[in-house]
Amino acid sequence: AHRAAVLALVQREAIASRRFRVAVDLANGACCAATPALLEALGCEVIPINDEPDQPFPHAPEPTPANMSQLRAVVRAGKADLGFCHDADGDRLGLVTERAEPLAAAYTLALCTEAVLGAQGPGVVVANLSTSWVVDHAARRHGGRVERVKVGQSFIAEGVHVHDALLGGEGSGGVMFPRLGLAHDSLAAMA
Repeated sequence: AHRAAVLALVQREAIASRRFRVAVDLANGACCAATPALLEALGCEVIPINDEPDQPFPHAPEPTPANMSQLRAVVRAGKADLGFCHDADGDRLGLVTERAEPLAAAYTLALCTEAVLGAQGPGVVVANLSTSWVVDHAARRHGGRVERVKVGQSFIAEGVHVHDALLGGEGSGGVMFPRLGLAHDSLAAMA
């Protein structure tokens, strides 16, 4: 049901027409089944690593550049268009470019801001006080604004509700899509 809800929010055919090759580090965590299924439904060729949820975490399960060396190697060797790195419970997402460069987690929210406001027009994005100003720049490019709240997912959820925001998140790679729910959602961030 969640996959169907995520797919309904994106331009599925446009994504599928690109035939992306995507490497994904699942950290042997909660998204081992859901992520490949979502990416395949989007028409992506998936190169999964660390996709055994009954095994220990292969590295610290945080989507930070320091933990993406294995994913970077797979992006490079597999000639992937993009790499995604999950945390253990699938709420935060890290990114690796097609040149195998890891991005700081703050860019996850900024790129989602760019996509959502670019598609839906001006609106509010809620971010915590420690999130990079790159999110503000992305929001302003599309006539939007950022409202700042205290650090923590519960404060983001409250801020999204109070400000009727299109999007919320933190510089940790957590992004909240209010149309889907008031929790960070790495599957929706990937889509």
